[in-house]
Amino acid sequence: MNPAASLVGLDKAFAASIQIANTSLSSYKSGSRPIGDRIARQIESILQLDWGWMDTVHQDEDPNDDEVELNRFLKLAARTYKRATPVQRQMLADMLKLSLGSNKKPA
Repeated sequence: MNPAASLVGLDKAFAASIQIANTSLSSYKSGSRPIGDRIARQIESILQLDWGWMDTVHQDEDPNDDEVELNRFLKLAARTYKRATPVQRQMLADMLKLSLGSNKKPA
Protein backbone atom coordinates (compact mmCIF):
# COMPACT_ATOMS: atom_id res chain seq x y z
CA MET A 1 0.00 0.00 0.00
CA ASN A 2 1.36 3.42 -0.84
CA PRO A 3 1.60 6.23 1.76
CA ALA A 4 -1.15 8.27 0.11
CA ALA A 5 -3.54 5.32 0.40
CA SER A 6 -2.62 4.98 4.07
CA LEU A 7 -3.48 8.62 4.66
CA VAL A 8 -6.81 8.16 2.90
CA GLY A 9 -7.46 5.21 5.21
CA LEU A 10 -6.60 7.35 8.24
CA ASP A 11 -8.93 10.08 7.00
CA LYS A 12 -11.74 7.56 6.58
CA ALA A 13 -11.14 6.14 10.05
CA PHE A 14 -11.04 9.61 11.58
CA ALA A 15 -14.18 10.72 9.75
CA ALA A 16 -15.97 7.62 11.01
CA SER A 17 -14.75 8.27 14.56
CA ILE A 18 -16.24 11.79 14.55
CA GLN A 19 -19.34 10.52 12.75
CA ILE A 20 -19.11 12.51 9.54
CA ALA A 21 -18.81 11.48 5.90
CA ASN A 22 -15.30 11.12 4.51
CA THR A 23 -16.21 13.58 1.75
CA SER A 24 -17.23 16.15 4.36
CA LEU A 25 -13.91 15.75 6.17
CA SER A 26 -12.10 16.30 2.88
CA SER A 27 -14.09 19.50 2.28
CA TYR A 28 -13.37 20.78 5.80
CA LYS A 29 -9.66 20.01 5.47
CA SER A 30 -9.36 21.78 2.12
CA GLY A 31 -11.27 24.81 3.38
CA SER A 32 -13.83 24.54 0.60
CA ARG A 33 -16.56 24.02 3.19
CA PRO A 34 -16.70 25.73 6.60
CA ILE A 35 -17.37 23.68 9.73
CA GLY A 36 -20.77 24.81 11.01
CA ASP A 37 -21.93 25.05 14.61
CA ARG A 38 -23.68 21.67 14.61
CA ILE A 39 -20.64 19.78 13.34
CA ALA A 40 -18.29 21.73 15.62
CA ARG A 41 -20.37 20.81 18.69
CA GLN A 42 -20.59 17.19 17.49
CA ILE A 43 -16.79 16.96 17.13
CA GLU A 44 -16.25 18.63 20.52
CA SER A 45 -18.64 16.20 22.16
CA ILE A 46 -17.11 13.10 20.58
CA LEU A 47 -13.54 14.21 21.29
CA GLN A 48 -14.50 15.34 24.80
CA LEU A 49 -13.49 18.94 24.20
CA ASP A 50 -15.02 21.88 26.03
CA TRP A 51 -18.10 23.40 24.38
CA GLY A 52 -16.90 26.15 22.03
CA TRP A 53 -13.32 24.86 21.88
CA MET A 54 -13.39 24.81 18.09
CA ASP A 55 -14.54 28.44 18.01
CA THR A 56 -11.61 29.85 19.94
CA VAL A 57 -8.06 30.74 18.97
CA HIS A 58 -5.79 28.65 21.17
CA GLN A 59 -2.52 30.45 20.50
CA ASP A 60 -0.96 32.79 18.00
CA GLU A 61 -0.17 30.40 15.21
CA ASP A 62 1.30 30.63 11.77
CA PRO A 63 -1.01 28.33 9.77
CA ASN A 64 1.98 27.28 7.66
CA ASP A 65 4.06 26.29 10.67
CA ASP A 66 4.72 22.54 10.36
CA GLU A 67 5.45 22.17 14.08
CA VAL A 68 2.07 23.67 15.03
CA GLU A 69 0.29 21.41 12.57
CA LEU A 70 2.17 18.36 13.84
CA ASN A 71 1.28 19.14 17.45
CA ARG A 72 -2.36 19.69 16.54
CA PHE A 73 -2.44 16.37 14.68
CA LEU A 74 -0.76 14.49 17.53
CA LYS A 75 -3.22 15.83 20.11
CA LEU A 76 -6.14 14.90 17.90
CA ALA A 77 -4.67 11.46 17.19
CA ALA A 78 -4.17 10.84 20.92
CA ARG A 79 -7.79 11.77 21.70
CA THR A 80 -9.04 9.57 18.86
CA TYR A 81 -6.87 6.64 19.96
CA LYS A 82 -8.07 6.91 23.58
CA ARG A 83 -11.70 6.71 22.45
CA ALA A 84 -11.14 3.89 19.94
CA THR A 85 -12.15 0.30 20.45
CA PRO A 86 -9.40 -2.34 20.47
CA VAL A 87 -10.25 -3.23 16.86
CA GLN A 88 -10.07 0.43 15.78
CA ARG A 89 -6.75 0.84 17.59
CA GLN A 90 -5.34 -2.15 15.75
CA MET A 91 -6.56 -0.75 12.43
CA LEU A 92 -4.81 2.56 13.14
CA ALA A 93 -1.61 0.76 14.13
CA ASP A 94 -1.73 -1.37 10.98
CA MET A 95 -2.19 1.68 8.75
CA LEU A 96 0.74 3.44 10.39
CA LYS A 97 2.97 0.37 10.07
CA LEU A 98 2.10 0.10 6.37
CA SER A 99 2.80 3.78 5.85
CA LEU A 100 6.11 3.69 7.72
CA GLY A 101 7.16 0.45 6.05
CA SER A 102 6.83 2.06 2.64
CA ASN A 103 9.37 4.72 3.63
CA LYS A 104 12.18 2.22 4.23
CA LYS A 105 15.14 2.39 1.91
CA PRO A 106 15.95 -0.77 -0.02
CA ALA A 107 18.76 -2.83 1.50
